[in-house]
Amino acid sequence: QMSGMPYWSEDIGGFFRPKDQYTSTAYHELLVRWFQFGVFTPIFRVHGAASATELWNYGEETMRTINASALTLRYRLLPYIYAGFARVELDGYTMQRGLAMDFSADEGVRSIADQFMFGDALLVAPILEPAADRCG
Repeated sequence: QMSGMPYWSEDIGGFFRPKDQYTSTAYHELLVRWFQFGVFTPIFRVHGAASATELWNYGEETMRTINASALTLRYRLLPYIYAGFARVELDGYTMQRGLAMDFSADEGVRSIADQFMFGDALLVAPILEPAADRCG
């Protein structure tokens, strides 16, 4: 997020969703990852057209995974997020930052397009491929 726009957002789950959104395991995995990514975006919201976006519609396992891996963390981060948005208002700061914004002396970060800072203390490296992790 190199624009510096502090109030950027996405529609978690997509604004237009597949017809099999409630039964597709592939979509459920995408939804989980989308929520996990959304934790580290300035505005965290689920939104979509012609869709019942309540988590229980996606099944117990998907709901439990999203609650454990995303919602709980977002709520735990609220003091950090509120402090960051105070900096947005007072100092023109932005919470979601390309690495070059914080590490301008490191030429290597200019080629890193799949990681970013959330505030000044959290490096975020989202999982971008199905059934993938960043541990190996």
